[in-house]
Amino acid sequence: LTSLITALNERTPETKEHCDSVAKLSRTLLMKMGQRRKSELSDMTLLATLHDIGKLTVPFYMLRKKGTLNNNEWAIMRQHCEAGFKIASNMIEGSTVADGILYHHEHWDGNGYPYGLSGERIPLFSRIVAVADAYDVMTRPKPYGKLHTREEALEEMKRCAGKQFDPKVVEALLDVDFDTLDI
Repeated sequence: LTSLITALNERTPETKEHCDSVAKLSRTLLMKMGQRRKSELSDMTLLATLHDIGKLTVPFYMLRKKGTLNNNEWAIMRQHCEAGFKIASNMIEGSTVADGILYHHEHWDGNGYPYGLSGERIPLFSRIVAVADAYDVMTRPKPYGKLHTREEALEEMKRCAGKQFDPKVVEALLDVDFDTLDI
């Protein structure tokens, strides 16, 4: 598992910082939502750290592409959830982490992927990672897309609550003290 994480981090240097930030924020959101059991916090941290492990199967040029992906490239990129699920299922006992990886791009309104799940049919851990991932992507410098301020990102998250994101998870995000979170 450590070797796979290292391999992913070496393919895209910003991945380690992104996954570390998503893990910290996901853990914080889980606690804000009342979950404090050590096993749940541990699973949440592992899931958030591994949420993009399936990108090991994505061609390198696509991970580094500065422009917009074409339709064929998006189809390949969307397979990273299922690839990550398979990797995690073979390495980690229990379904929480693997399932969380599989469903972390599902949307609250059912317009996500890979299966178009909606609402609470999406596992809570996946809904949390989806919010933490999107927030971090918006606020982290990247070769594509606009860099958002914290305020802009939080406004976008509020706008997408009930559509892309679980409104309760977004509510927890709005309650985070980012000055003490160190991300």
